[in-house]
Amino acid sequence: PEHRPRIAAALRADLRGNACHRCASHVLEAALVYCSEAWQLELVHELLCCSREDLIALAQHQYGSFVLGAFLQVPCRSSEEALTQIAQAAALVASGKNGQRLLQDLSLDACIAA
Repeated sequence: PEHRPRIAAALRADLRGNACHRCASHVLEAALVYCSEAWQLELVHELLCCSREDLIALAQHQYGSFVLGAFLQVPCRSSEEALTQIAQAAALVASGKNGQRLLQDLSLDACIAA
């Protein structure tokens, strides 16, 4: 338990890079389960408060799409805003197989036709 804040701080040093890394992406997903709520919200805010282009790139990434999906499940304003941006850009997100899977996981695949 005492190592959790240090792990979260290390992950924050390169959050987007870690989200797209094969092994670090799993650690980020686990951090959402085991870190305190305050750390969870900080991680979510830092990852999701970015440009629309960065969100789309993360959604289309092989590993980043899983992290993004997990982070969008955290109930907060940042995740709601990011979810809205992804829904608005559903056609772009769906242009790759990872984005298509993410939209299906988030039940946003109906947004593609809209």
